[in-house]
Amino acid sequence: MRLSKRTFLLVACTLAALAGCNPKLSSWQSGIPGWTTEMNVAYSTPRNGYIEATLEMKGLTLITFVPRNEACSVIFSAGAQVDYVDSTPGGTFRLGDRTCQAAGIGSLGVWRSRMPRPANRGGSIIARAQADYRKVYEDADVVFLRGRFPLSGKLRWVGLDDLIAVVPRIAVCDAPISRNSSSMEYFPVGRNVLTLVSARGQCPILGLITPYRNEQSVED
Repeated sequence: MRLSKRTFLLVACTLAALAGCNPKLSSWQSGIPGWTTEMNVAYSTPRNGYIEATLEMKGLTLITFVPRNEACSVIFSAGAQVDYVDSTPGGTFRLGDRTCQAAGIGSLGVWRSRMPRPANRGGSIIARAQADYRKVYEDADVVFLRGRFPLSGKLRWVGLDDLIAVVPRIAVCDAPISRNSSSMEYFPVGRNVLTLVSARGQCPILGLITPYRNEQSVED
């Protein structure tokens, strides 16, 4: 028998903890297609042809990347209350009669938490593959690397052969940023999710974006 959405939430809350149940968070974690969750836009930052926005609700902070167009700019104004609709990868955001589909995801640990947890020790093994890319954008905080990031499929993100990986401008990322390929790692548990390997340690991938035609090169 298929459970209704209301019944699903009731069961989820009962199994979790009766005193501390957060229905909105439980609904978002469930990932039910078409489910709507209200979130608040804490702040947003334009980055090249995209907007990086931070959304908040009780128990959850979510970073998303959306196209830098008129509809998305209106929806992601600081302080706005928007509806997150579970649909395509990254979801769709709605404010009134305006809609904005996610172009990318941040908060990779949050998205990983929606995946089934490893059932045994073998499920915690780190996956490795080679990533090939080129730098296409940088600002004071982050660098966009565009290319092939095969382990992004671990988070069910699409377009593995043409993605933008967002990495921070920190010392551990200098070497991966300066070259055109690196070993990429996926961690099913722990603080790191996706990283590029550096002699100094792990360069964390902060976000994944599906490129749009309006993307500008760092040389422009």
